[in-house]
Amino acid sequence: MRRTRQYFVLTLWLLLLLGLWIGSWQQGKTPLVLLRDALAALQDDPLAPLLLGFIYLLRPLFLLPVSVLTVATGALFGAVWGALYAGVATLVTATLAYLLGRLFGDGLPSEAQQGWVGRLKAYPFETVLLSRVLFVPGDLVNYLAGYLRVSVVAFIGATAVGGMPGLLIGVLAGASLESTAATSGVNLSYLLASALLLAISLAVSWWMRRRASVTKP
Repeated sequence: MRRTRQYFVLTLWLLLLLGLWIGSWQQGKTPLVLLRDALAALQDDPLAPLLLGFIYLLRPLFLLPVSVLTVATGALFGAVWGALYAGVATLVTATLAYLLGRLFGDGLPSEAQQGWVGRLKAYPFETVLLSRVLFVPGDLVNYLAGYLRVSVVAFIGATAVGGMPGLLIGVLAGASLESTAATSGVNLSYLLASALLLAISLAVSWWMRRRASVTKP
């Protein structure tokens, strides 16, 4: 039964990917251009939150960094709604990636659970939180946490807390790009807030990496 579920999920993803390529080919566009057009069409759509979540779900298929979608969300929906939409979509898609990893994995043998992997298994909340702060690739953390079958509550909680600074940086950067049918410009308040958060996040990340290297036996 477990093997059947794995094959079903894998087949579903392959069919979805094939459908996207066929649809983009029929319209004479690349999948990335199709994705960009879909983002641009969301602004006035009443189903924007659901469609945005679907686009976030498709992101790993295109190897598209989540930061790109976060900036686009801020530009389309502003700072407040953009942060809300991007936050919910990021949590949902991270959890789905976790569940996929959990579906396909049975955990690693004990001899392989050393270093960062061992810490993730033993201290899931702290390790996932640290990974988000240190800007470790999010998809790697999502799938590996599921593969190791760490606590889903710890994973979601650490993702929400640790991912918030990076999410706000992207949303504020996008929201700073103001445009209407007649004019376009930059909101300096949002841009400066994004830059300040980025500087603080990089400083904290550098300090934590340096502290870890100093304390390493």
